[in-house]
Amino acid sequence: MVPMTDETEVLVGGLRVPELLLKAIRKDRWVAPSDPALLASIFGEAPQQPTFYKVNGMVRENESWHSEMEPETREWYVGSKSLESPPGDIDPARSLLIGDMGPDQPFALDYRTSDSDPSVVYLRSDNGWVEIAPNIRALLSLLGVV
Repeated sequence: MVPMTDETEVLVGGLRVPELLLKAIRKDRWVAPSDPALLASIFGEAPQQPTFYKVNGMVRENESWHSEMEPETREWYVGSKSLESPPGDIDPARSLLIGDMGPDQPFALDYRTSDSDPSVVYLRSDNGWVEIAPNIRALLSLLGVV
C-alpha cells in the first residue's frame, strides 16, 4: 500500500506520479469513461476492457514492467523507434504504466521527455507506442476530468 496525502510525493518505480494525476485519483475522477467513442477518439482504437490504475494498481503493474522480461516479451512491449508514429518505442525504466485499454494495450507516462511533465503514450495494436497527449494535464482535459 502506498500512502497518499496531499503533502506526500508518490513515487512508483522511482518515478514521481504527477500531482494532477494524484488529485484525479483522490477525487475518484481517474476512471475509464463509459463512452467507448471518447476513448477511441483519444487512443485511436476501440477499447476492450479499459482500466485506469489507482496508485496501488500502478505499483502492482509496474513491478513486472520494471523487472527483467523474457527477450521475446521485451521486444514486443518495448517496440522500436518510429519517425512516422513517434515514439514507437518505450524505455520501461523511464516509464510508468497508468492504465490499459484491454489485454496487451497499456498506456503510460513517458519520462524520457521530462522528469516533471512526462508525455502520455499508448501501445497501439498496429503501430507500437504512440503519443496520445503531451502530458497528463492534456490527457485529463481530453477525458473531461479537468
